[in-house]
Amino acid sequence: MDIYCGFFTNESVVKATCDDYRAGAEEDAELQEWDQKSGAKLDVNVLAVYSADYLGKRYDVRKVWEEWMGDGKLDVLGIGDRCGHFIAEEAPEKTAEAIAEFYFRHV
Repeated sequence: MDIYCGFFTNESVVKATCDDYRAGAEEDAELQEWDQKSGAKLDVNVLAVYSADYLGKRYDVRKVWEEWMGDGKLDVLGIGDRCGHFIAEEAPEKTAEAIAEFYFRHV
């Protein structure tokens, strides 16, 4: 946690983080809306890893992602154990295992 938080002593990291959140609420959302209206689909294999105890309680993650899928294969994995927003940081072993399994299944 000290290493992670240490990066936020850099003004550029704070600015980039704020820009990322702002874009997610503004132009990223607008572009996503446009993509959905135009019928854009993902024709690649996708692994959607999410927090079962956080996002999974609010949304049907599989259903949301299925709307985006074209010819690609969709794998969806909810990680529990009270994992929150930062899945890779909170459950690094489970996240790495899921990515490795996905990769080796699709190479």
